[in-house]
Amino acid sequence: MNITNTYLYRHVVADLQIKAAAGTLHTVTINACTGAGTLTLYDNVAEAGNVIAAIAIPVTPVPVTLHYDIEFANALFAGYDGTLAADITISYR
Repeated sequence: MNITNTYLYRHVVADLQIKAAAGTLHTVTINACTGAGTLTLYDNVAEAGNVIAAIAIPVTPVPVTLHYDIEFANALFAGYDGTLAADITISYR
């Protein structure tokens, strides 16, 4: 197995620092949602700074995987807005 092609993942249900260093955002999978809102991904160690993506998620999403394969320079942080109640998986390296 080539370790450089292996992705890690984090199960996200609230604001969470995914990675505290530079890396690659591979995918965002929206598994389920009970409260609509926005998931914002930041190139930072906190919920501020450079926005990578702001993903609007409806209350009843069809499970979907969004492919990014983009690099972030500082860190990766996932921020839920106040109304979002979702089950999301983020893969990265």
